[in-house]
Amino acid sequence: MSIIEICFNALFAPLFTISGSAIGTPTIQWGSPYYEFREEYIATITLALGASFLWQIIMTAIPTTRKIAKLRDAHILRATILSMTQIVLVFEMGRAIYGLDMYFFSRNTWALILIIAITLLSFLWQLLFWPSAILATWKIRPAALLIILGSIASLLGAFTTSLLVMNLF
Repeated sequence: MSIIEICFNALFAPLFTISGSAIGTPTIQWGSPYYEFREEYIATITLALGASFLWQIIMTAIPTTRKIAKLRDAHILRATILSMTQIVLVFEMGRAIYGLDMYFFSRNTWALILIIAITLLSFLWQLLFWPSAILATWKIRPAALLIILGSIASLLGAFTTSLLVMNLF
């Protein structure tokens, strides 16, 4: 393989891969020849995106809360970016788990169970990050109704986004 193929596969391995041929013309294929589960990566990303963006919409759409806490759009955008860093972590952890699974030739279900557990923990991170930002960082009081509304909306947004995107694949 050429250096370009190795770098491309290192960056995009579970979603897209390049496989070289004897003639020298590489082919880009959707997925991986190692039978990794692409759907888990896509589901994790869409769950986190849906939850984060719905929280961002709620925090931006309620002007009285923003006036009371003196929140600017930059604060909310920074919190959204910080809450989505777990997407990169879960993606790379998934690649490491499947890499170990392929290295040991186990092809058992331990990797799938571990990926599902990591996905659920990342979703729990999404549910706990925004209420802690509201209570501890921005010190919005009273915040119970806002946290309940945001949590319900983020749950609905996460599952709706995930279902819509998964139906495309």
